Amino acid sequence: MCMSGAAGDRDVRTVERRNMIRLEKRGIIKRFDLLDTLSFFAFCMSVPLFLPVLEQWRGMTSSVAVSWSFLPSVSFSAALSLAAMFTALAFLFICLLKTAHARVSRTIMLLALACYAIGYGLLDLWSFGALDGSVVEAGSGLMMGFGAAVMCLVWMSRLHVLEFRRALVVAWVAGCVLFASASLLPMLGATPARTVLTVAAALSVVGCARLFFRSEGEDERSAQAGVNWRDVFGHLDVSVVEGTGDFKTPLARALFFAVMPFAMLLLFVADNSLVRTMDWGVAPLALAGVLAVAVMVPLIRMKTDQALINFSYRFFLPLVAFAVFAATAFVEPPLQRSVMAVGSLSFCAIYALVMSAMLVAMAGRMRSLALPAGGIMIIVGCLVCLLSDANMNTGVLAACQYQVLIVLFVVMAIALMVTPSSRLWRVMLEGIDAVESNALGAQEGYNRRCADLSDEYRLTAREAEILLLLGRGHTSSFVADELTVAESTVRSHRKNIYRKLGVSSREELFKLLDDEGDGPDKGV
Repeated sequence: MCMSGAAGDRDVRTVERRNMIRLEKRGIIKRFDLLDTLSFFAFCMSVPLFLPVLEQWRGMTSSVAVSWSFLPSVSFSAALSLAAMFTALAFLFICLLKTAHARVSRTIMLLALACYAIGYGLLDLWSFGALDGSVVEAGSGLMMGFGAAVMCLVWMSRLHVLEFRRALVVAWVAGCVLFASASLLPMLGATPARTVLTVAAALSVVGCARLFFRSEGEDERSAQAGVNWRDVFGHLDVSVVEGTGDFKTPLARALFFAVMPFAMLLLFVADNSLVRTMDWGVAPLALAGVLAVAVMVPLIRMKTDQALINFSYRFFLPLVAFAVFAATAFVEPPLQRSVMAVGSLSFCAIYALVMSAMLVAMAGRMRSLALPAGGIMIIVGCLVCLLSDANMNTGVLAACQYQVLIVLFVVMAIALMVTPSSRLWRVMLEGIDAVESNALGAQEGYNRRCADLSDEYRLTAREAEILLLLGRGHTSSFVADELTVAESTVRSHRKNIYRKLGVSSREELFKLLDDEGDGPDKGV
């Protein structure tokens, strides 16, 4: 009877997850209304943490970026990237300490919104020439970096996209908006481009603030009820190469989570250095991005997550690399380097969009992963922005940078084929689902224990509601806000609950709930 009951609970949880996934089909992003969706994509096209946007601002500020100052010069891009990176690292450290209960507080959010808005205003004035000096340049970069990083974390924690293919659609649409704006806005001229980016940034600030405060209570509840993200990554058994090893080993983790992204960054640096030696009529990064989102159309049309994961990592990305090499054989020799450079950048863009989609899907399935996943995306984006200034056109590499690019490109394509990326991601998603299912079962058990105590000690309906929240560690003020009653009323009910249960403190209440959970199941 117990086994059949457990199987029934698993069936119910499976049906609930399927129903949640079906809800995503109603729109591009679950739980987002039209303003939320527009604000999110406006943020994607205007935040300078993305290199195409940063390149646009570099072009619009190049004439004023050499202004004199009595302080050492710090470029806008360096200040922006470093501020965002350290903000993301700080949140990652908090996530390591608080695990499932880390979240962005209201004070931090208000400060971030103000910094981002003021920083964007200073950037506008500086690019117009109304303000000058490296103090303005660095100040706007620092404020925008902090604000943009926090806003990224908030967007990541509110997306709630469960399916990988749905997450890939979101990433693909964001890529379309980003690369289309990076291609078209420079054609309009500096002033119209600056105006469009500023309006988009203002819309993103308003939309992010609205979404944050509207869903703050829900985020608080999910943070308290969420499970530890390390419960997934500490119990995975995945081979680095099919049939060998264990994902728990340091070598396996280093290969997949450090070596692969690092090699991709090296490929980008080599490619970007080669691009800077050529003359282009259009921005090569924007051109490569447009090509990337066009090539990805077959991916977003796939019907199941399993097929998409299997195809995207081990077949599609290596196929793109092969197509780039093949294309160089059908063009004139003077154009071969240009084709290779744009194709390699497109390869990097596709890899970035696919990896971003996977992180979004993981964060949607497990609440405690939202901030770590968002922090990783921010750090990688900042590294890309910082490394975009790296120069391989001097020294011993100057004469062979094209050959270096080809070697790195081949290494990445082979690595994607021989490492079981698709299997690894499938197991990780299955591990998240398993842990979340166990957490849902624990939540059901907790609710049942509270109901048993309420019946045994004859608590009123209101006292039973308050017991559920007090047992989770919530304060009286939070309970009052949640139940829309006065805080004094909650305190009065709390005293009655303590008296009826025979406890005198929160610690004794927690112990009583734990003892109740350790007792025999009354329904068996």
